[in-house]
Amino acid sequence: MKVNDTVRNIVIPKRVSQPEALVGSVGGAGGAGGSDGPRKSSTTIYQKMEEAIRAEPEVRNELVLKYKELIKSGEYKNSPEKISSKMISESINEEIS
Repeated sequence: MKVNDTVRNIVIPKRVSQPEALVGSVGGAGGAGGSDGPRKSSTTIYQKMEEAIRAEPEVRNELVLKYKELIKSGEYKNSPEKISSKMISESINEEIS
């Protein structure tokens, strides 16, 4: 996955969604914490997301074993056209976003 796009020698960073959109209105009128409310909540959300990502295995062994068996038995069928089409569409979607 690309992190940055490069046009000639200029690096264009990818847009990152704002965590405030996930938090909603925090620390509104009369709320304690002032302007630090959304920041603390954003940090908490990112920490929870990082914990969830770390909890996931790097390799999903059950899927690897499933596909190994399908390939060995000759049951795994995937056309080169389907693979290339998927690669191209994902590349285009990556460039758009």
